[in-house]
Amino acid sequence: MQHGIPRPARVGLTIVKVTAVASVLVAGLFTSPAPPGPEYADHRIGAAADASTPVARVLAKHDCSTTGFEEETPASAVIRTGAGRLRHVSFDEGWAVYTRHGAAQLVAVCLDPAPEHPRDAPDQ
Repeated sequence: MQHGIPRPARVGLTIVKVTAVASVLVAGLFTSPAPPGPEYADHRIGAAADASTPVARVLAKHDCSTTGFEEETPASAVIRTGAGRLRHVSFDEGWAVYTRHGAAQLVAVCLDPAPEHPRDAPDQ
């Protein structure tokens, strides 16, 4: 099959392409992501988050994590209702919110036990 570009030029272009792709791949392998900042030093949000925000105060109060716990089993959860209010609820209720994908959202899982009467739980 005849090509409009001479064979040496095609070989040269192929070498340039392969070199460019290899350079990008090698650079990607040797580039490490930025190390996490101090806010990620502990997965428990209350330990490192800015305690001045309502969310951080609630998460610190109930020993919560937004990423889960490696060796401990959560006993409760914090959810954000469809109206935007924070609620400390049982883990089962938090899981139901997570799996429902409705207006409410799971914010974190917590080690503290859930309140006996969720409606009486402090919002913030």
